[in-house]
Amino acid sequence: MTTARELPDEQLTELLVERRELHVDVSGAGYLPKLRNLAYKAKTVLEETGANNLYLALGSLVWELDGRPLRSPLVLIPVVLAPMGRTGSYRLSLDESGSSTPNYCLLEKLRQLHGLTVPTLTEAVDGTLDLDAAFEAMRSALVGHGLPYRVESTADLAILQFAKFRLWKDLDEHWADFTDNPLVSHLVHEPTEAFEDPARDTGSYTDLDELAAELPAPADASQLRAIAEATAGRTFVLEGPPGTGKSQTITNLLVRAVAEGKRVLFVAEKRAALDVVARRLDAVGMGMFALDLHDKGSRASMVRAQIRLALEHAVTVDEQGLAADGESLRSARRMLARYTDRLHDPNAVGLSLYSARTSELAGGTEVSPLPVPLPFAANAPAEVLRSVRVELALLPDIADLTRPSPRHPWAFVDSPTSTSRPPRRPRPRWTPPSARCRPCRSWPGCCAAPARSTSSTPSCTSSAGRGSGSTSSTRPSAPSGRRRRRRCSARSPRSPPSATPASTCARPRCCSCRWPRSTWPRRQRRRPPGGDGGAS
Repeated sequence: MTTARELPDEQLTELLVERRELHVDVSGAGYLPKLRNLAYKAKTVLEETGANNLYLALGSLVWELDGRPLRSPLVLIPVVLAPMGRTGSYRLSLDESGSSTPNYCLLEKLRQLHGLTVPTLTEAVDGTLDLDAAFEAMRSALVGHGLPYRVESTADLAILQFAKFRLWKDLDEHWADFTDNPLVSHLVHEPTEAFEDPARDTGSYTDLDELAAELPAPADASQLRAIAEATAGRTFVLEGPPGTGKSQTITNLLVRAVAEGKRVLFVAEKRAALDVVARRLDAVGMGMFALDLHDKGSRASMVRAQIRLALEHAVTVDEQGLAADGESLRSARRMLARYTDRLHDPNAVGLSLYSARTSELAGGTEVSPLPVPLPFAANAPAEVLRSVRVELALLPDIADLTRPSPRHPWAFVDSPTSTSRPPRRPRPRWTPPSARCRPCRSWPGCCAAPARSTSSTPSCTSSAGRGSGSTSSTRPSAPSGRRRRRRCSARSPRSPPSATPASTCARPRCCSCRWPRSTWPRRQRRRPPGGDGGAS
């Protein structure tokens, strides 16, 4: 014997009734992973949607739709799958918040396609359903309509999404009640036209300060306006990014509606949004009047317990203390209102303290203020102030026409030819060999600077206390003392420049002679290196 299918039916029944155990069509290696995955998915769907979609499907119909073979469950029983400690086994229990129902989606599809109805399957007696009788009724209906389908006695555990069917069934059964709403009626009959809200726009005439005093949580002007519109019956959509106080606004709106004797259904996509609003309602003391219908709160026992707590809840109100707090609040509000009025009250010039300070900050510290006598600003007529404004506005255009005379010391102001920098010195040009310094006959680039002498031929000029060439009129005396070597230390590749030149050429970067050539003794005259021996 390899599978539980080979066991006799009496043994399987005894195992289920006495030991509450059953065999599943899963291998030993895949038992734990499959059940763990199934339990995790069922828990995730329950937390996100609040509906348990794990069902034990009893019986199945094998049929075809558009040439595709299908197998659909007949009876659905909501169950809960939970692990049994560390033994590796799982326990399957009945979900008390749900009820056993037939597969309404399958029955509606068969009715639309073939006109088939099974009253025995849809109508339960005293809340119980006879499975054998229901399966036999389904077989009889199939035979009566000549359909080649068959019914099998099976039991499957699966996650089945029937949320859309619940919505469809609710709409089908209460369609007339929904169309009484103006918005629903507009969406049904005139979906392409603009919606005109029949409720009057009374929110704009509501005293927001008085409304804020009646709310448990603080709110700004936009939130108060939304609450006033909602309590007036207006239809609108309130949008805002995270952190802008939507949950706080919903809390104030719920409290305000309950105070006016209204019933509010708050619906959210996920459980987290419901928990946030529920915590805020508990913080303001309104948690007793909120009926939680999500997940476990939808059980009949939990609903009865919540209703009992709301009926037994009693609050002792301190009317005198509430009246004193209200008077203090109104006094503080009047003081703040006077401060606001004085801050924005315009004077004779048309400026308030707020607007004047704003203009001063916009002008910055670079603009010098114009001294204006206070009595003039406070008592001047409006026509005079208007003319002063016009004259000040035209002052830059008139002042731009006024320029100083050309002979005035300030004539360079606004002059197109004026400049704040001296003229630039022209760059030196290269001098041809014929215009070079004759004593040194240096290489190109030596005498490249413009000459500062009046002679047409450049020559060497000695510094103070030294001799010079033919252009100099003063001859220093010959050196005395020990004998010195007299030579021209011109800047040439064969003769490096002297470390401490005694004379310089009129042209920069030319030669630097220790002694003028004219003062050399005749027997000591030598030909300067790099030159041709000629004298200027």
